[in-house]
Amino acid sequence: MTMTREDVIGVLGPVDDNVIVEVLAIGPSTEELEEAFAWFNANDVLGRQLHRQPRGRVAELCAMLERQQQEPDRR
Repeated sequence: MTMTREDVIGVLGPVDDNVIVEVLAIGPSTEELEEAFAWFNANDVLGRQLHRQPRGRVAELCAMLERQQQEPDRR
């Protein structure tokens, strides 16, 4: 099922329209976006201990969320 704007906001909370467009362009499932959001907000010590990193669209979403966090507010 294709994600909607409302689906993205349901996972990420209120975000800029640019974030919504980028997420939808990646084309994740809701589960992939939820996983990426969890990775993005997690303490990465666990990932290093498990020798596991996000992959595929989840990794792409994590990278996009990281970029968005580092960019100044575009409003």
